[in-house]
Amino acid sequence: MTKTERADEVYRCLCEYLDGKNLKYRQDAAERSILLQLTGEDFPMTTLFRVEEENERIFVFSKLPFEVQKEKAVDLVMAATYINQTLAIGTFCVDTDEKYCSFESNELFTGLHGFSREYAERVILSAFSAIEQYNDKLFAVNSGLMTVKEFAAQM
Repeated sequence: MTKTERADEVYRCLCEYLDGKNLKYRQDAAERSILLQLTGEDFPMTTLFRVEEENERIFVFSKLPFEVQKEKAVDLVMAATYINQTLAIGTFCVDTDEKYCSFESNELFTGLHGFSREYAERVILSAFSAIEQYNDKLFAVNSGLMTVKEFAAQM
């Protein structure tokens, strides 16, 4: 299987999984990208899934729906570091210049064959699970509703 065939198969697999769940999403087949928005218990989660042929990876990016407060940036970085130590897939990042917090992951598919519904489900649900579990806590730290010490005690 070539890189192009593998990337096309991964993209098809992701779209078929979402279609099977009757989820609405925007796609760009030429870019092999999917923009999916789900609303969890608290915040909407808009997440980009981009299948990259050259790097043989699925790049996942979700910007959390709040602006990083300058006076809470260090606290937010510390909270993200606590979280990242527990995650098997993905990381929370804090961009203090652009003032945003995001979830990002890279799912490599080099050498893999036979992509299935279970593969697509794992990629998509692992991202949304991490975002849903921590977005409200990161918001609370950023807003001053929770200290880093309080956050760490909940981990």
